[in-house]
Amino acid sequence: NIHPDGLRHTTSAGGIGDISLTGNYWLRSPTAHPFSNVQLSLGVKAPTGSIRKTDASFAADGSSSQKPVSQTLQTGDGGFAMVLQLQAFQRVASRLSVYEVGSYSASLREHTNVFWPAAQAEFAVPDLYSARLGLAVAAIPSHGLSLSLGGRIDGTTVSDLVGGGDDFYRSAGYTMYVDP
Repeated sequence: NIHPDGLRHTTSAGGIGDISLTGNYWLRSPTAHPFSNVQLSLGVKAPTGSIRKTDASFAADGSSSQKPVSQTLQTGDGGFAMVLQLQAFQRVASRLSVYEVGSYSASLREHTNVFWPAAQAEFAVPDLYSARLGLAVAAIPSHGLSLSLGGRIDGTTVSDLVGGGDDFYRSAGYTMYVDP
């Protein structure tokens, strides 16, 4: 990204992220229904990743200092969350299936105590979502090889399911992908 010194700099952060624990339940017996099923999952996300990652920020005069990296680069978001997931598949032809996977992470905390200078506000602990929809083909079933192609969207909400909107900084938006 471009810093106040007018130059492009690489910004990064690494480490262990937040960890989730979920329980899954198939609505129908997988052995009795191998060609169509729905799985529901419920879990919790623990704030095991860091919300305090920093990297060099370059001022207009060329000097640098360590500042928090963008919320999207932090390895954690700073709060516990309830995780809801759904996945389903349906065979539509002898070797062709359609699939769907969706996940919503509902934050149980409004904000962190990490101040984001660019927004003059503390980081929010936002709700997150992800969804995939696509087709899968059994390319070589005897060897367990399948291929898939679909669409994917990952996003951060503008306001939270629990608590609604707030006055804290979040990088709300979404990213869409072609997902092989």
